Amino acid sequence: MGSIKTLLNLLLAPNFRVISFVGGGGKSTLLGLAGAHLMAYRRKAIFTTTTKMWLWQLRELGPLLRIKEILEGNLDEISGIPFISLIKEISGDKVVGVSPEELELTMRALFQHTIFVEADGAKGMPIKAHSPWEPVVPPFSDLVVGIIGLDCLFRKVEEVVFRIEEFLCLHRIKKGDSIDLHILQRHVNHQLGLFKGVPVSCRRAVLFNKLDIFSGEMRERVVSGLLGLRLDVDYKVIGSLRDGEVIFKGYDLSS
Repeated sequence: MGSIKTLLNLLLAPNFRVISFVGGGGKSTLLGLAGAHLMAYRRKAIFTTTTKMWLWQLRELGPLLRIKEILEGNLDEISGIPFISLIKEISGDKVVGVSPEELELTMRALFQHTIFVEADGAKGMPIKAHSPWEPVVPPFSDLVVGIIGLDCLFRKVEEVVFRIEEFLCLHRIKKGDSIDLHILQRHVNHQLGLFKGVPVSCRRAVLFNKLDIFSGEMRERVVSGLLGLRLDVDYKVIGSLRDGEVIFKGYDLSS
């Protein structure tokens, strides 16, 4: 196992200006880790969502600014803020995210900031299928990170899947069936699966998170099985955000 810095360095690659996160099982955790990593390198960042997020999650990442403040405010002053949590408005204990169109205007206005977008919601479940309007991935994303929590593996679909009816229909399985490696491979590769709506031109990274729930021989079997999957992605990452260790497979980070 290697350090999670390998994954975090991917998020700092100069050719990735807009990075979107989809799936379940660790999106918000990865956003927080990315923020800490960027701070160490004195990089500027905007954290936002195109759907909804818990208010406390974005507040932890940086001062809240509404999109109206970006588009109508003093850009010289705003551009000096290293970390910004960008929202449209607050609704109770959640924030309403910005549209891809508003985000594109922000990208042009604050050109020194890397933009991190939570483009999907999973209600805390490790794996999900998408409704017709999901996910809301900005078409100008440079990298999309799809996350699957390995706590879904070998468990019945009704216990671990968000939007279960869509998931059953997508993979032609039924309630009572268990999620195995073949289903994970199909979900990553299916055009309506994990990377639904992702621009053809952008890179894809899949992160199989929560490997720490397995130990001993079972852990070895899971890692071997995941490494053997034939996935239509540029980067395959297996590991644990909690433990800070990953196995990273992909192109040279400088490419």
